[in-house]
Amino acid sequence: MEPSATELQELYNAFGYILTEERAILDAPPTHIDLDAFRSYLERLGFDTTDDPQPDAVHDLRNRDVVVEVGGELRATLYGVLAFGRDPQRYARTRDFRIECVAYAGVDRAAEVLQVASAAGRVDEQVDRATGWFLGLGRFE
Repeated sequence: MEPSATELQELYNAFGYILTEERAILDAPPTHIDLDAFRSYLERLGFDTTDDPQPDAVHDLRNRDVVVEVGGELRATLYGVLAFGRDPQRYARTRDFRIECVAYAGVDRAAEVLQVASAAGRVDEQVDRATGWFLGLGRFE
């Protein structure tokens, strides 16, 4: 039986493993990063990603802490996976990194659950999906 996400985080904390954004996800090679999503982000920051010469993609990913070297091999960081990963929840350490949306019949979590949704994907996709779900409820207080 696998531990729950909460139990797993408690174990990590107890044994000194804290997952921060610069920590490498060891089973996430640079090929798991969506370069189109990364370039789109750079363009939103005002960088022109079409003019030559452009830095090598891997060099650019390293400079922005999207990937780091671990044991002579490049691995995506938690930041890289959550911000630009092709499938951020595919890894054991990130499978529960999602927004859970719940609508209750009352004013607190003890009330009856009316609707539940899970917003997975990259962080921007999660926020968009959760916002869309919330707006779809049609009720504001």
